[in-house]
Amino acid sequence: MKPMIAFLIAVVTAATVSIIPSTAPGAPGFGNGGRASGTSDRLVKPFRSSRVGANFGKQTSSLGAIAKAEKQTRQGAANARSLGFDVQAGRVRVVVEVASSVGAARTTIAAAGGEVEATHARLVQALVPPSAIESIAGSAAVAYVRAPHRPIEQAVLGEEVAGSNASVFQTAGWNGSGVKVAIIDTGFAGLAARQAANDLPAGLTTVDFCGGAFSTASEHGTAVAEIVHETAPQAQLYLICMNSEVTLGQAEAYAKTNGITIVNMSIGWLNTARGDGNGAAGTPDAIVADARANGILWVNAAGNAALTHWSGTFSDTDGDDVHNFTPTDEGNTIFLGAGQQTCAFLKWDNWPASAQDFDLYLVNSTSSTIAAGSENFQDGSQPPLEELCYTNSGVAGNFFIAIVRFAATSTPRFDLFTLSPLEYAVAAGSVTEPASSPNAMAVGALCWADASLRPYSSLGPTIDGRTKPDIVGLDGVSGGTYGLPSGCSGGFTGTSASSPHVAGLAALGKQQNPSLTPAQLQRWLEARAQDVATAGKDNFTGAGRAFVYTFTDSPPATPLHLYIEQLFKKGTTTGCSQLDAVTGLRSYCPNQLVTRRDMAVFIIRSLNLSELLSPTPTFADVPADMFGYGFVERFYAQGITTGCSASPLNFCPLDTITRRDMAVFIVRSKNLTQLLSPTPTFSDVPADMFGYGHGERFFEQGITTGCAAAPLRFCPLDFVDRKATAAFLIRAFGT
Repeated sequence: MKPMIAFLIAVVTAATVSIIPSTAPGAPGFGNGGRASGTSDRLVKPFRSSRVGANFGKQTSSLGAIAKAEKQTRQGAANARSLGFDVQAGRVRVVVEVASSVGAARTTIAAAGGEVEATHARLVQALVPPSAIESIAGSAAVAYVRAPHRPIEQAVLGEEVAGSNASVFQTAGWNGSGVKVAIIDTGFAGLAARQAANDLPAGLTTVDFCGGAFSTASEHGTAVAEIVHETAPQAQLYLICMNSEVTLGQAEAYAKTNGITIVNMSIGWLNTARGDGNGAAGTPDAIVADARANGILWVNAAGNAALTHWSGTFSDTDGDDVHNFTPTDEGNTIFLGAGQQTCAFLKWDNWPASAQDFDLYLVNSTSSTIAAGSENFQDGSQPPLEELCYTNSGVAGNFFIAIVRFAATSTPRFDLFTLSPLEYAVAAGSVTEPASSPNAMAVGALCWADASLRPYSSLGPTIDGRTKPDIVGLDGVSGGTYGLPSGCSGGFTGTSASSPHVAGLAALGKQQNPSLTPAQLQRWLEARAQDVATAGKDNFTGAGRAFVYTFTDSPPATPLHLYIEQLFKKGTTTGCSQLDAVTGLRSYCPNQLVTRRDMAVFIIRSLNLSELLSPTPTFADVPADMFGYGFVERFYAQGITTGCSASPLNFCPLDTITRRDMAVFIVRSKNLTQLLSPTPTFSDVPADMFGYGHGERFFEQGITTGCAAAPLRFCPLDFVDRKATAAFLIRAFGT
């Protein structure tokens, strides 16, 4: 099968990836591949038994085996189940790649007793009798028959909200309101319970492209949706269920039609394309590219494959046509518990069609017998890939994966992915499709408790040398579906959890900046990410840990950060520079000192008053063409200022204001009287100082607590910067 992968650590099911610990209970270590010291895996090149029967060049070897089992024993459906296929009422779910027209392929399938479930691009998903597989493959209307690229959830079973500054952003008023976010996933079991518990809103939209399995296939999507909702609680959510690349195409079409601007998919796919974003029509790559071209930011889990991926070129040091993972070892060992399922996916860099023919096998390390194999035909018209699934029906033990050259003249790069940790794992290049595409924002995973990179989080670079992931989010978080974490264990873990966290942050950014394109919104997020280790974007954590805040020069660690965010949300400031949509940068200049002109602008905006464009300037030093002229005129008309000097009347617009000036201006603007306390509150503001009564009222109103204690001081002649101004204004006028 070619499953999608959902990024969560859990028990293996048909739609859930299991990433077990590198040493599972009762499992031997991988120091020697789980074998006795000094031994190595060996495999004699097997006879290709599946290359029998009709049309084997137009179908995968697993389908050939199903057809053979049906002919010989009438056990085709049972064989299909054992190979990981979906079977319903004795019919096997397949995808038909169209040769001529979709209509002709549909006719062929129907004539053979099959049922078409969905179509997208030049792909037809259908349920077909095992006895009809060969005849369908033999039709001139059909190019190829294979298993669907099924989804694999990327989970490794409210901390992410605080850990990304989203809680501050929400307090400032950014909550995703007006933004449509789709969660595309494999199932939403338990949704009603989560809505009843207020973990998810009642007013969300559900869409079922899963053939009625929306509420039964998996609870994974429900857990993902919880995180989006926690991060962007007012975003409009669309929960869309799909079960193959065909129905994924339908989900994306729905998103376009309904004005959705952000998609989260905590699902990965294997063996669908090269990994450079240029997959053929109907692949996840092509679907994601179309989404971005139509205004959708596609946020995708990067994958949990750092421990389950190997990459390298074919090497045959002993000339027996079996790949050597080391000079003396032809097997890459995994451990399987009793009843545990694994799958293995091999592709080589010879896209889109290959005449370099390799095969893939899973071998029992104890008996040296082949447990499962994939022997697809490659004669120049088939894709360069093999894949197998196997459930261990015996006792727990080691198995090894072997790559065999059937007929090849080159030594291409291989990428091998499994659902079990590998003896020889290569973390580099382990980002799965479509997260590897330049049109998807790939999200890796950090533990919420200590911000450490998860050992399973997939790493770049891509096969064409691009940096991935793009950013990292937090996992191991609590939720109604997967419960509470304990440190870096438990809760909802994996890039399945970190991806919706970033999608929710994107919704906050989209609400604040609705005109941003997908590329610009991605850059907005990346520009605010905090480096984890290496400075700059890298193949471990991308641009860094996802954070949200408005001004790139005023991150969460900035003193009085919340006040700055609230001042922007209120509309009192747009910063000292506008948003650069290309770089994502926007500045507030928090340490810049505030002038009298700045103060006029801030206070008039705080009062929600309009500018007063007097035909004749009041102040000699504030001409009508000066920035802030209308604000200064209104400042004077409201009685907040009388200027800085007379004869002529001047305002001194560029003079820096002091804390005393701030008190005078704000008290006057609020129409408050001076408070002439008999005993001074501040040791440095005596009763005979100008502004004494304003300073007392300033303190009494809770707008200031002074500049120092023991003794309590106000520092009246100290200059005021823009970050302190934000605090004074929000305390005085509210949000």
